[in-house]
Amino acid sequence: MYVDINLLQKKKSNSEWILIAAILFVITLSLAIFLYSQFSEKKAEEAQVESSIQTVLEQQKASLETTAVPETAEEQMKAIVEWANHQPVPTVIFLDHLTSLLPERGFLLSFSYTSNATATFRIQFDTNADAAYYLKRMKESSYLSTVTLRSIGTISTSEDTAANEETYFQPRSVADFEITINIDQLKAASSEWEAAK
Repeated sequence: MYVDINLLQKKKSNSEWILIAAILFVITLSLAIFLYSQFSEKKAEEAQVESSIQTVLEQQKASLETTAVPETAEEQMKAIVEWANHQPVPTVIFLDHLTSLLPERGFLLSFSYTSNATATFRIQFDTNADAAYYLKRMKESSYLSTVTLRSIGTISTSEDTAANEETYFQPRSVADFEITINIDQLKAASSEWEAAK
């Protein structure tokens, strides 16, 4: 029997190193392509945002050019006076009329126009009966086309509860109204009021 013993080591082939290098090259190339695509997406997104910003700035500039903004205090005052002269409702006469219809302990808490001929307001009364009386008087007014009682509730003031725990206080009533103004009647009254001045 013949035994062949080779004590010299066999050389590793270069093919294993070539395979490892090829795999590393493919991974590096894939990573580079992925990073480049992400970079180009971000650049495109940034360009889109820049164009949107530019469009908005141009629109703002165009709207500022079309809007005449008074530059001095005198021009601002003239613009306010011009606006007040073109208001459809003579407010002073109207509010004077609304407050003249209030009972003795009725207080106007808030008032706002919701359109040219419609207004909403809140009034505080001592009792619900005062609110009903005020509603009746407003419905009889020639300055108002329609009157609606939107809500009524009670509030308790801090002075009522803090004064004396043994004394009974009736809470105040608060009513919200919505009215439609008869502008023709109000303007006629306004011209009579101006003539009487």
